[in-house]
Formats: sequence, C-alpha cells, structure tokens
Amino acid sequence: MRIDEVEDYCELVLKSSNPIEIESTFKILLTYYKCSSIRLSRESTFWRARNLEGRALFNNIADLSYPPKNLTKSGRMNKANEPMFYLSTRKETALAEIGIKEMDFVQVAGFRIAHGKELAVSIIGMFWNVFKNGGVPLILKDPNQQIFNYLKYLMANYHEDIPLILIYIDKFFATILSAVDASESDYLHTKILSRLIMDKSKSVAIAYPSIKDEGAYNLAVKSDVSDTLLENVSCFVLRIDRKKKYGIFLSEIESMAENIDNLGDFVWTDMNNIKYPLNGFHNIFYNQKGKEDEEMNNKHILKNNKF
Repeated sequence: MRIDEVEDYCELVLKSSNPIEIESTFKILLTYYKCSSIRLSRESTFWRARNLEGRALFNNIADLSYPPKNLTKSGRMNKANEPMFYLSTRKETALAEIGIKEMDFVQVAGFRIAHGKELAVSIIGMFWNVFKNGGVPLILKDPNQQIFNYLKYLMANYHEDIPLILIYIDKFFATILSAVDASESDYLHTKILSRLIMDKSKSVAIAYPSIKDEGAYNLAVKSDVSDTLLENVSCFVLRIDRKKKYGIFLSEIESMAENIDNLGDFVWTDMNNIKYPLNGFHNIFYNQKGKEDEEMNNKHILKNNKF
C-alpha cells in the first residue's frame, strides 16, 4: 500500500457513520500499524479531578474513581454501563478536562501503579512523537532509542512509504481519539478504534492526547484492572483563583488528605497546623514504599515555592 491509499482510507473513516464500514476500514489500517503495549510501573502519578459544585468534600476514594455501572454513560472509550477509569498525566490536564472555572472548588486525587505491578498501555501518537520530538508520551523518553531504531530499520529495509505510513496512521489514530467533536456521534469512532487497538496489543489501558490541554495525555484504564493495579496516593481540594491561557491555573489548597484508611475514607490534615499558604503545587503523598516513592515525590513538590 502507498501513502496516498492510506490517506484515502482515513478520509473514508472520517466521512462514514456506518459502524461496520468504520471497523472494517480501521482493521485495514491496523494491518500497517504496529500495535504494541508499553509496561508502565510506579514511576508516574496520574490525576483525576471532580468539581465539587457546592457540595461537601468527597470523603471516600470511590467517589473519585470510575462511576458504578448503572450510572455509566457512553464515553470516549466506553459503552454505556461499561465504565473505564479516566486519568490525566498532569493535575492541570485533569482540571482542564472537566472545564474548571475561576472560583470553583475541585477535589483532585493522585494515583500510582501498585508497587511491584505493571500496567500494559497502548500509547497512541508514540511513533509520531518520536519522529517529531524524540520522546515517547507519558514516559518522555525513548528507552535505548528502541522506537527511533525501529523507524530507522523500516527506512533502511523497506520501501520509503512504509515508515511514513506507520507515522501517518499513528497521527491519524491520535487525532481520532482526541477529536473535539467525537460526542456528536456518541463517540462511535473512538470506541471502535480504542477497542481494536487494545485487543490487538493485548493492553488493558490506552493513552491518547488530551482534548483540552495541548501536548498533554490522558489515560483510560479498564475498570476491573484499575481496582487491582492502581492505588490512591494523594488527595486535596483546590480553590481556583485564576485561570490563565495555555492551561495554567493559579490555585490555593483548601483541604489536604494525609492518609486513607482501610475503608477508603480520607484522613484529612488539620489545616490550622499549617504555618504557610499552600498552592496547587504542594502535595502530601501516602501509601509510600520507601526510597522509590521519595524520589518521585521530589518531582512533584516545589520546596519553599521556588523553582
């Protein structure tokens, strides 16, 4: 197949509203796409946010997880009554995704992959990002230049269209999964494509570009998998003072959890004992596993509010 033919298939997908035609065309494109999963461990923290909208705090972690089946609406990667756990790679991305406004109060929870566990993730846009920027989304690097070397191998051993086709399809899939208007078709294209990719790559999660925060990534994890592989490590309530351009929020911490008990209830810090104002960069982390977590935490905390 030549790249012009790939382009025609992509246009066919975009114009179609027939699920059978969309799926069959995606399958053709997938034969020229390398579906693989990257196994992530505890190195990253993923974030989820909920607007309090005048309500009291959410006191149990279940309220910040995926919704129960009977309340689950059709979404970007999930069917109705089939929840997935949606997370963001940055706190600011989580805030942008829920459309937070100035003077809103929002509760934010951080999650990490359980100690000693791995999460198999398909990262869409990976080849495009390595081709353009030299790094893999989520992990921000290309370990041992494996992706770059794979692209070089294709360029050296196959027709020049082959690596370009892979990169083109990768960018097209990323565009499909992050389409702003996807809800207008009840997420028809995104649900079909994400299912096909996860099935082919044997992954349990899919990472895709953020819809609301340019350059950032979101993560959708199968709900049953998230129960065993993800654990809550941080929770706090922010007051959004100002919302600036380019996904920047100025905020103050109103409440902060210092732990979580065996029932999943947050143990809240007495804010009266804190001697200095807290902004949205501060965190208390719990469920710690020693030096491994301590090194990660230093990436999230701005000591003395200085860079």
